[in-house]
Amino acid sequence: MWHRRGLGDHDRVDADQRAALEQTIVAHCEARDHARAATVAIEGYGPEILGYLLAATHREQETAEIFSDFCEDLWRGLPGFRGESSFRTWAYRLAYHALARAGRTGARRRERVVA
Repeated sequence: MWHRRGLGDHDRVDADQRAALEQTIVAHCEARDHARAATVAIEGYGPEILGYLLAATHREQETAEIFSDFCEDLWRGLPGFRGESSFRTWAYRLAYHALARAGRTGARRRERVVA
């Protein structure tokens, strides 16, 4: 699937790149070009978010499913992005919620198997 990587410097966007990325994403959102904003966001922040999720789960298959949910949440949520935080912060919040949902779903699955 992908090589196991931690959250090293190679996964993070540096400050100058982040500022340009944020500006580009916000400009696309303001122009209501949410498809392009989503593409730029996932290309720019995707590896970093993926690293975060993999570090949290330690399971590549589960990480792939959660990342897919995150991408869907990002796509659907973009029209509601208000810019009250950085886009990166907003994206990490979406990733956190996708991870939490997966944890709840996994716990319910385990309960059914045990019961």
